[in-house]
Amino acid sequence: MGIVAYLPNREPEFITSWKGFSAFNDAMNQLGTAHFPMIIEQLPDGDEGFTSPQKAATMLDELTYFIQMQEQVSQAVLVDTERGGDISMGSNVMGGALTMDRVSGYDLGFDEDGFFVRDRWEMNRILFQAMRVQQNLILPEEHTVEYVNLDTGQTFQCNTPFGKPITADDGIPRMLLYQFHVEVRPTAPNRFAYITDPLRVVLEYAVEHDHEIQWT
Repeated sequence: MGIVAYLPNREPEFITSWKGFSAFNDAMNQLGTAHFPMIIEQLPDGDEGFTSPQKAATMLDELTYFIQMQEQVSQAVLVDTERGGDISMGSNVMGGALTMDRVSGYDLGFDEDGFFVRDRWEMNRILFQAMRVQQNLILPEEHTVEYVNLDTGQTFQCNTPFGKPITADDGIPRMLLYQFHVEVRPTAPNRFAYITDPLRVVLEYAVEHDHEIQWT
């Protein structure tokens, strides 16, 4: 589920999902964990915990700093080059993997170093990585594709396609995601409001009313 805060005389406050918490941790790492020691210490990582009003005050100061500095956080975005639309926002959940093939053991995903094909069964060895990619459909019946690094010309063939095949206007099968690329952008101003807004409400209440916070 995620992180929930409990305070006396209030309904439980949902703070964030575990995926959202991971993204928030990534952002704190980019800004420097030395700025957020109390938040890192106090927010639960799967276990229950308690935060005193004094520690909540320190967390509130650190949260204020995060809100002021969050636009300095960068984020990898996977973009459909042909159509110009965003495919996915980056995350370190599952190491950036978007799909995990159980037959081949290959993970497909991306991070700030580009789109990757990673062998989960060989200690996450990177088999292919590129910032700009072309995906050629080689054998539709066997789901064989060729990934091409458009910057270096490197190629890699496998039976783990990214997305689904379609029939083009000329009647020839091809991949829907034919050309795509990774962009590294500054995060949107409200990117982390999903966690900073409820967290600030809980911390301010704990400080104002001198109450302990219980986390689950």
